[in-house]
Amino acid sequence: MKRNLRSIDLNLLPVFEAIMENGQLGKAGECIGMSPPAMSAALQRLRHTIGDELFIRKRTGFTPTPRAERLHATVSEALNQIREEIEEKINFDPTVERRNFNIIGGDYAEIIFLGSLLSHLESIAPNITIEISPLEVGGLESKMKHGAVDFALYYQPVDSKELQAEHIASDRLVVVAKNDHPRVRLNITREQFNAEKHVTLHQNKMGLTHLENHMGEWGDNQSGKSEAQADQLGRKVAVRVSHFQNMIPVILNTDYLCTMPEGMAQLFARNNPIQILPFPSPIDPLEIYLVWPKICNSDIVHRWFRQQLKISSNLHKEPLTADLAS
Repeated sequence: MKRNLRSIDLNLLPVFEAIMENGQLGKAGECIGMSPPAMSAALQRLRHTIGDELFIRKRTGFTPTPRAERLHATVSEALNQIREEIEEKINFDPTVERRNFNIIGGDYAEIIFLGSLLSHLESIAPNITIEISPLEVGGLESKMKHGAVDFALYYQPVDSKELQAEHIASDRLVVVAKNDHPRVRLNITREQFNAEKHVTLHQNKMGLTHLENHMGEWGDNQSGKSEAQADQLGRKVAVRVSHFQNMIPVILNTDYLCTMPEGMAQLFARNNPIQILPFPSPIDPLEIYLVWPKICNSDIVHRWFRQQLKISSNLHKEPLTADLAS
């Protein structure tokens, strides 16, 4: 069981360290700005707290007891860590900062943001490392509260007193098909969309929540309808995959369609013979929100990295495909 530190005057620890390093009360007091009488009184309280004499007075000064020697190693390390943390906040330098950031963002973060973010950081903070985890339906608040996650990129704002969110980007959903699709070219009607087979994301991912809500599938599945009933409302789902990039080989080797954010589709179109089509019915933009724990607002490094995420969200942008419907 941990000892309750409220009964201990932690201000005595710098006193102990100063005596250990100087060997005399006078010199130790000068180092930490205390008079000899104040140092003597502090030493008496320290001896009572630790339950050990700690220092033996000799002609040349104080000699530490074995208990003091062992204690010094622990106290000195702890105080140095505190000093480094405080100095880091005062003298933060991203060029030498070493820190790992955990981001929940899934495919969208990896495909759209990661490249531009890493390129941006390489020149200003080369020692920063990043881990990206898949989007999850729940548990975000708990993970952020316990420090397991630093940021999340979500398709919707969060309703939490513990978390903060900021809109950082917009995208739109488009339909993707291979260039030589036998029935689809330039445009697609809702009837065609419903008639063709589709490759989609596995439904336990959050990545397509916006699309599922628009088509009525996600909400109906959550209400207890079977997958077959839900599919009758929209797409003929032929196959479900785990990641957006896995859709491309499928549509290139079949006549299937897929739906994804246009930013992703534009990147995939650079190296694949695919066509990007407007969604067959009006749909709201896909809004991207950066989410983080409010408790980190006082962390200067966390705040700095948040700013870099927002900067990189603008660096990656290409103009949206000029009027897809034309």
